[in-house]
Amino acid sequence: MSDTRTSTPFTENWLRWCSDLHNHLAQQRHRACVVLIGDAKWRHATINQALTALAQHHPNLSGLEVIQPNEAPAFEHTEAVTTKTLPHKLGQETDFVIFSGEQGLDANALGQAGGMIRAGGICWLSLPADWCALPNPANARFLSYPLTLEDSLKGFNRFFWDGLQTHAEQQEVLWVSQDSTLPTLPSATPLANVSPDKPALQLTEDQQTTWEQIQSVAFGHRHRPLVLTADRGRGKSTLLGVAAIRLLQQGKQTIAITAARLDQTQALFQGAVQTLNQLIEEYSDTIRMIENQPGWVCFEMEVQQGNKLTTARKNLQFIAPDELAARTESYYDLLMVDEAAHLPLPLLMTLATQHNRLIFATTQQGYEGSGRGFTLRFLSTLKAHYPQTKTAKLHHPIRWADGDPLEKVFNQCLLFATLDDNPNETETSQINTGDLSYRAISVEELIVDRTKLSQLFQLLTFAHYQTAPNDLMQLLETPNQHLYIAEQEDKILGVLFALEEGNLPFENQGRKQGHLFPQLMQQQTANDAWLADKTLRIVRLAVQPDNQSQGIGTALLSHFINSVKQHSADINAITTSFGATPNLVDFWHQNGFTALHLGQKRDKASGTHSLLMALPLCHELSERVTAQHAAFIQQFAWLLTDSFQTLSVDLVLSVLAKASLPKSDFPEGYLTNQPFEAVSYPLRQWTLSNVDVLQKMEAPLRALWIKRVLQNPAWESLVKASGMTSRKQLEQQFKQYFNGHVE
Repeated sequence: MSDTRTSTPFTENWLRWCSDLHNHLAQQRHRACVVLIGDAKWRHATINQALTALAQHHPNLSGLEVIQPNEAPAFEHTEAVTTKTLPHKLGQETDFVIFSGEQGLDANALGQAGGMIRAGGICWLSLPADWCALPNPANARFLSYPLTLEDSLKGFNRFFWDGLQTHAEQQEVLWVSQDSTLPTLPSATPLANVSPDKPALQLTEDQQTTWEQIQSVAFGHRHRPLVLTADRGRGKSTLLGVAAIRLLQQGKQTIAITAARLDQTQALFQGAVQTLNQLIEEYSDTIRMIENQPGWVCFEMEVQQGNKLTTARKNLQFIAPDELAARTESYYDLLMVDEAAHLPLPLLMTLATQHNRLIFATTQQGYEGSGRGFTLRFLSTLKAHYPQTKTAKLHHPIRWADGDPLEKVFNQCLLFATLDDNPNETETSQINTGDLSYRAISVEELIVDRTKLSQLFQLLTFAHYQTAPNDLMQLLETPNQHLYIAEQEDKILGVLFALEEGNLPFENQGRKQGHLFPQLMQQQTANDAWLADKTLRIVRLAVQPDNQSQGIGTALLSHFINSVKQHSADINAITTSFGATPNLVDFWHQNGFTALHLGQKRDKASGTHSLLMALPLCHELSERVTAQHAAFIQQFAWLLTDSFQTLSVDLVLSVLAKASLPKSDFPEGYLTNQPFEAVSYPLRQWTLSNVDVLQKMEAPLRALWIKRVLQNPAWESLVKASGMTSRKQLEQQFKQYFNGHVE
């Protein structure tokens, strides 16, 4: 045939088709998703032929192949990576990435690859024709003992396959089947006059608007932080680097950069160095580079001070977040936090209180595992402390052109693009919980109804500080899950996601995958009986942000509990584990759950301690839960002077709110002349057993009392925190209150 793009896929036509494709992608500054369907030998040979031919014209061609651990790479010009090592490549670019159905399609890795492939590159998906029915090795991490890959629902396979086929019909995926004609390439479209090599001193319109907001933070009113979000490829980090050098040129002396890891700031420092080099080229007599090291750029420039011309040294430096938080004073004119979603919320807030001028930047969607759940929670907390907080978002890509097919395909197939991207989609309204319907929903229904899946997955992201594409895989693959929703007409307003746990053998054969509640309780109590109980653990419970505090979560939970009681007689308890905050602890208490364990280490993402709670559904387990709760409260009270010494007072009170401790008398001698040290133990026992009385105290004084009596800090630090002048003055405040409130 004269048109090779519709010819049969023998080698000559295949190579000509690949050449046309690469020319098209280079012209359009786009990337492509090429799906090969056929037997393994044919797929391997077909990709190798394309890479070999392309390497003849592009000697520096290099790409990545995502494989299982201990497997050998199968293709030339590629570096083999696993799903664990691929994240270490983030910040770099590559010509192509190869995935195969046999090695497993991991949603996180797909999202990461989608951001790493440079303009003109290809994501190769090599799949057998029956892939939808085959186990996906990437699902192994989601399957609790004793489930195997064969037990997985294959839901992600079907959902992803259907998405790819839909985009193939629109020529956004190039579908190449063995013994079939090659797909027609999409038509070329006029390209906007944008150069990928645009000098760093020339910003796009999108970046220019954000630069002006950054400038306002640096030189405007203090305590007005900026939160900058962007999808991948928008030049967020590069812009921060450009802006940093500009601000130093305009008068700032020292700017600090921080992130979870130094390598996350690579693009930022590259943008800074590029900008500085252009300045040096333009003003070679007045600007001189002093240092250019990983995480540190230093230069000197001539500045006018009155009638004198003097030399000023400027610094752009990476400082680890923990090191910044440990400092009591800020030595920097501005702090930029890149990929803020990777840092715990309490740490971010500590940085916010320490620095007058801050910019928080993070990837909004995609591989970062942040998503809007982080943005909503962080922004609400930040604005509560700093009402003048500003926001900015970069919309247009610069590493590839607008309309990039690969980005569109992954946004849709991995649900990066959600309904929430439309600001008019939701509106705040008062909901009557009695008007909602509550029911179970299956994975099969979600695969058929993509709108419902998008709504549900979006809601689950709201309930979690960080959400990754693999959460979608877990949702569609886990056979031991229960999904329950609250909906109004066709809109899902609430979702509950639970996993079956327990029914484990007593034999000591090491820890089993999954089964958090029974194994943790067995470990904490040395009682094997917890392993045998069959339980349902609520992993996430979420309500649309615009409809929260209207009783929807409580109503959904109540319907779920009643459904379990009626239809699942073998379930002994409903449990939950979550990052403890006072509001959440109070919510679960109000719904009948009992606290059994509080983790001593803070979660790396949210900065919270994980609290385990249970609602027993049978008599035997009810007795065991009651006994364990009493033991937990005693141990919790003891640990308040140790690993929980810095726990917030409000959280301490919430955990103790349902404790049934023997009432103790207040040592009235303390109100006259008895020293605190002589009665500190009875004061402690009285406080633990009279939380209801303490709730009536004014919050500042109550916090000081709880800290001193239960958490036992030094008097000096407590006096300093109170703003009072002495311990005597603080104790007088205590005694004055209890004189009128203790019988």
